[in-house]
Amino acid sequence: MRLGYDLFQEIHWLLTSGQPVENAHFPSIELHIAMLRNWMLEAGVAFIEIPPVPAGKRFMVSLTHDIDFIGIRDHKFDHTMWGFLYRSSVGALRDFARGRVSFG
Repeated sequence: MRLGYDLFQEIHWLLTSGQPVENAHFPSIELHIAMLRNWMLEAGVAFIEIPPVPAGKRFMVSLTHDIDFIGIRDHKFDHTMWGFLYRSSVGALRDFARGRVSFG
């Protein structure tokens, strides 16, 4: 089958560079997977699809936390620095007063 573009190069670009913000509402990778699945079914190619969920479950959740900076010294007097200082001082004292955290 001839597509007119390199499917794997396109997926690599989407995973490494991402798509433009104006196209964020399109699930591009999922659409590519669906097209590839349909083409293989139409061609009679035997394949096994392994779903990205644990065995016997309907879905999976992944919680992540992105770390945007290495150290506070990279953020001189910006919103990140002030937020850090607030949370580590006023926020911590407030949480201690409310009994949410211990002195230790």
